Parts: sequence; structure tokens; C-alpha cells
Amino acid sequence: GSDLSRAEVMRRVRYHQATWSIRTTFGYQNIMYLAAGEIIPAVTGRSWDDFLKERIFQPLGMNATTTTVRGLDRQPDVATPHMEMDGRVVPIAYRQIDNIGPAGSINSNVLDMAQWIRFHLNGGTVGGRPLLAPATHQEMFVTQMWMRPSEAGFLYPGVNFLGYGLGWFLFDHAGRKVVEHSGGIDGMTTELMMVPSEKLGVIVLTNNSSSIAAFPIARAVLNRYLGVDQDPVTAALPLVQMMDSVAKRAEDSIVKARAVGKGPSAALGAYTGIFDNPMHGPARVTVENGNLAVSVDARSEAIDLTHWHYDTFRAASRDQRFGKSWVTFRLGTDGSVAAMTVEGLEQEFVRRPAAVIASSCDPSSADRSRLATQPSPYDSTAIHVGGQSAKICYSRPSMRGRTVFGSNLVPYDSLWRTGANDPTILH
Repeated sequence: GSDLSRAEVMRRVRYHQATWSIRTTFGYQNIMYLAAGEIIPAVTGRSWDDFLKERIFQPLGMNATTTTVRGLDRQPDVATPHMEMDGRVVPIAYRQIDNIGPAGSINSNVLDMAQWIRFHLNGGTVGGRPLLAPATHQEMFVTQMWMRPSEAGFLYPGVNFLGYGLGWFLFDHAGRKVVEHSGGIDGMTTELMMVPSEKLGVIVLTNNSSSIAAFPIARAVLNRYLGVDQDPVTAALPLVQMMDSVAKRAEDSIVKARAVGKGPSAALGAYTGIFDNPMHGPARVTVENGNLAVSVDARSEAIDLTHWHYDTFRAASRDQRFGKSWVTFRLGTDGSVAAMTVEGLEQEFVRRPAAVIASSCDPSSADRSRLATQPSPYDSTAIHVGGQSAKICYSRPSMRGRTVFGSNLVPYDSLWRTGANDPTILH
């Protein structure tokens, strides 16, 4: 999670490094759903959230469905998310993911989702009225990217074909074409399956993201309806046990390979500083209570580090939902700390030279806490003329979903200041 706006997430994704050539391998990427959702405001001038409410939710009668968890905890009848922590299933807070909303921020219930299923089984119509052009709806269920059977995993056992349409997985089961998609946000797991030829749809909603129960339960309903004598729920148990065993063996092998007593290359203070990464933004490494801590701009939660061996540290997020990972520092040819890698975040974070920091717009730690509460972000721009450079640092006005002009913020026919919270600095 992060406080980045949707526009900023899209700006940063340009720095994502390709893992393979386009359309050669299937890869699921949430940010591409955000990219698709951002087409709506670009074309209509309306937010993705308002557009869905007006064009999809209201016509389908999905009156309980929303696109944000804000205020969800005040609803009279709502599920609480859960996940397993330290061997116990415990309730957790709702995760706010508005900045990547089109990828998975919709909250609903079985009655509303039944309307969504009926909409698709009726060819994209409601009450005989099409909400989507027939050709557009048909194209959603056409394979756009094939997947190898080896990629199917335990979710698609025994399939003869597996592909991805426009927002749907497509495969065969008992001689029928199945349209399926799951969803998972911290503490919640969802599974939706449809068999268009049978006018059959199943939705399973669970409030435990540590459980895979939704998948075999949905398939069990399909099997009973289709007369398939298989019990996916019973078959799933050995798979769960195997996954737990694999995870434990992986952790045991890491512990076994630990070089006990091999300390870091330098004192902890030598690892502190600002480390840059074009996609995930700068990271700040500090010493807190005798240990290193890492704060990454693209993540809302800080990470506490405990030395493991050499220049590798065990990382524990302060938000327990994100579990543990690894941070490894790399030394330069001069023996000083030059970069670090954070497990789960691609690309190195390269340490920013002290001379650059001295002339940068990076605020002090004291200012950072204050600026984080301001609606307008700190920004900069630079010019280069005749071999000389100039850089201006300023607090950039940002709408962040607010109505600016003609509102109480900036009324018409009145004077307003051009700054935004902080003085401008010229280097």
C-alpha cells in the first residue's frame, strides 16, 4: 500500500523492467487494470468510481456495492477481514487500495454479485437492455493470451486448455467452457465461476485471505450441478498440506544456509542514507533503537531490519499483514555502501551521493512527517543552460480528487495564493 495517486502510480510504472517480450508469456499485473480504468476519466471526464456506479452498479441494482473501504467499518452488516499470523487466524484492518482501485477495490455481497453474474449470462444485458455492445461482451470471453497447462497449478486441475480473455480466465471442465476469476485483498478471498452454456454461475466470498477454501467450494458446486463425481474440497486438503510443507522446507533451508557470526561489513551508521529507485521512489535507511529501518516512498509501512549474515538483513514490516522479507546491501569498489535490494521490489535502490543530497529538495526527517499530512506534494524541476544548472523546489498544488476552482478552497472572484503550504527554494 502507498499514498501515491493513481496518476503517480501510472507515471512510475514506465520504469518497470520487462521480464519477457510482449505477448510471449502470460503475466498477471494489477497496475495494467489501473491503466485500463484510467481510460475512463481520460475519455469521459468522470472518475472510474463514479462511472462504474452510474453505468454498471445502478442499472444492475448493485446498490450495496462500493469502490472504497472508506466507511465500510460503519456499515451494520459487513464481514471483517482475517488472515493467519503466527499460526493463528486473527481479524485485521481493511486495506485501503483506492489508488489502484480498478484492480480490486470493489466491495460487494452475494446478492449484488448474483446480479453481476446474471448480467454476463444474459450476454451483457439487464432487463433486455444491453449495457455493453454484444460484440464487446463476446470478446471478453475470447482467449487473448494462451497459457501452458504447466501454468495451471492446483486451481485448474485436469484442464485441456487454459487462457485469459478480457478480465477472465477461460478453461474447460466436464466438456464445457468455464469463465472464471478470483480476487484477493488482505483478509478477503473471492472466487467466481460461470458456465455460459448452462446459464450457471457461482460466487463464493470468504473473509480469510490465508485460506484457499473459495476455490474448491466453487468447483464443488459446479460439479454437483454438472453431475461430475469428484469432491474438490477433499482433494484440496493434500495440496494445502503440500504447500505448507514446501514453505517450511524453504524456510528451513534458509536457516541452514545462514553464516552465523558473519557480521555486517561496516557499522550500522554506514548503511544509512537515501537510496533512489525510479519506480518505487526514494528509500530512507535510518538507525532506530539500535537497528536499521527502511522507509520506501511507494510503501506506506516502514520495515525494521535485523542482521542475518554479511550484508543481508531480515526485514519485518511494521504492518504484520505484509510479513517478512529480505534486504541486502551491496558495496562499491571503494568499500562503501553503494546500493540495496528489497525483496519484492524490483531493481536496485542506488545510494544518493552526499553532494546531491546537499542540493536536493529532499526534506528533513522532521519536515517529512509534516509534509505527509499536506494535500500538496513536495516536488522539483531543473533547467540546464550554458553548462550551468538551476533547480527549483516547491510545494506543488495537487487536486487529489478535490474540486479546486469555484469551491471553498478557491472561490471565484477572490484572490488566492499561488504557493502551496511551503516556501519555494532555488538551488
